[in-house]
Parts: sequence; C-alpha cells; structure tokens
Amino acid sequence: MQPYLKLIRWKNLIIILGTMLIMRYFVLIPILQNYGLDYYFADTGFIFLCLSALLIAAGGNVINDYFDRKTDYINRPDSVIVGFSVKRRIVIAIHLILSIFGVIAGFIASYYAGSLKYGLFFILIFYVLWKYSTYLKKTVFFGNFTVALMIALIPAIVGISECLAIKNTIGELSVAELKSVKISTSFLLGFAVFAFIYNFIREIVKDMEDIEGDLKTGVKSIAVKLGIKNSNYLVAVLCIIAASSVAVAYHIYVSKLSFIKNDIFSTLYVWCLIIVPSIFLAIKSLLSSKKQHYTYMSKLLKIIMIFGIMYSFIISFMIYGNS
Repeated sequence: MQPYLKLIRWKNLIIILGTMLIMRYFVLIPILQNYGLDYYFADTGFIFLCLSALLIAAGGNVINDYFDRKTDYINRPDSVIVGFSVKRRIVIAIHLILSIFGVIAGFIASYYAGSLKYGLFFILIFYVLWKYSTYLKKTVFFGNFTVALMIALIPAIVGISECLAIKNTIGELSVAELKSVKISTSFLLGFAVFAFIYNFIREIVKDMEDIEGDLKTGVKSIAVKLGIKNSNYLVAVLCIIAASSVAVAYHIYVSKLSFIKNDIFSTLYVWCLIIVPSIFLAIKSLLSSKKQHYTYMSKLLKIIMIFGIMYSFIISFMIYGNS
C-alpha cells in the first residue's frame, strides 16, 4: 500500500485539498457574508470539484513518475517506485483510472456550477499534465511554467466555480453584494498569482538541486541552460520581484479594505513571514552553490507558501472577529 501512496504523492494531495477548503471557507465565504451575500456554488458541487482536483493531480503525479524514472534513479535512487515496487503497466493503468474519474468528477462539479462547458477545462488540465510529463518538463522554461500554473489553478478554480454559479443572478445583486464578489474574486486571484510566482521560483531551485540527473538524462532545465551561477542571479531577482509584489499588493489594496484596516498584526504577519524571508532567499541564492543549499532553499520556499495560504485565517478572523 505504501508504494501506491508514494506514487500518488498523498502529502501533496492533502495540501491541495487543504488549500481548496481554506480558500472556500476562510476567504470566499467570509468575504461574501461580510457584505450580506451567501455562496451560490453548492457544497455537493464543491465536493466533486475537490475530488476532481485530487484525482487529476494524483494521476498527473503517477504519470510524471513513470516518465521521470531515469532521472529520479540518478537524483534519488532510493525513492524510485516505478518498475521496482510497482510494475510499469500497472502505473499506466492507475494513471488512466485516476484521470478519467477526475474528469468525470469535474463535469459533475461543472453541472452544479451551472456550466457543463466548464468540464472541458478539466480535460484540458488532464492533457496539460500528460504533455508536461512526456515533453514540457524537458524544455527550458515551459516545464517550470506549467507546474507553477497548475498549482496556481488550485485557488483559482474555487473562485471560478463560484463566479459561474452566481452569474445567472448577477443582475439581481445589490452594489454591496457585487462588491463582495469582486473582493473575494480578487483575493482568490491574488492567492493564485502568489502561488504561481513562488512555485515558479521553487521549480527553478529544484532544477538546480537536481542538475546532475538532468544533465545525464538530457533534460533542458533552466539550471542546465543558464548554469548554476546565472540561475542563482535569476532566483535572486525573482525573489525580490515576489517580495516587492506582495508588499505593493498588501499596502495599496489589502490593508485598505474595511475588515483589515491597516491592522498591525496583519502587517507584521505579511512582512515577517513572507516579505523578509523572500529577501533572505534572494541573498541566500547569491551565496549558494551546493545541492544541500538548494534543498534548504526549496524547503524555505515551501514554508513561505504555507504561510501565504495561512493568511486566509487572518482574513477570516478579521471579518468574524469584528462582527
């Protein structure tokens, strides 16, 4: 059982599920209710949306391990499952079963959102993940971009589903209720952009960590193409851009909202747990050269992303605490 759990990367699936639950119940719904509007996307539809995301992601993880077996055998020989603990034909079967049921669940979620065309979106995600495993991950930039984009879609689809469910009654909403839709959607988009930027940086760092295996297997990652030194510069620049973007978005938009009101705890949270660590990472990148350095940076980026998602609790507390 354990090899199969590792194959689908169950820990990552828990993070996906947790992120979707947090986005809905600690960001979307509190902001809507703060302005007197209830949610429209039914809980049943949301359950199928989560199920779709988990199944398609699990299928993507499985097929990625299938095509990444040679590289993983060089970089992490003790963790290779495909062809050892699980036969290759069984891996393919698991991928297809998970992905097909994931797409079906996506169409069911689309029905509850009031737009069956939305189901095509889940087919597209399935196709992109397949294309990533077979081709895109071996190309410069597009592999990293695809992974970051897929992760950014996790908070985004929560907002998309709600907007689709609410669109048929949009003309009946008051100004305050329309404002709640705009603000909640803006927050979810902000979380999506945050996830994209930091995951894109982390993908580059992971390429630097795994450069030995990529060189031997012909993977044309950014680290392979630019070299370690130039990749260090790139990561440093991206970290500064990320930190600056968070600072600008927070002080120009988020801190001005009525339920945040320049709260000192909220401000300290953003600066101490996201902005300052990002600047530290930029400096750390310029001083790094060994695999363990990039392993440390990858872990720190994951921690920053977790703190970024946990800002959702600040939003919820500000809304329900003030009310």
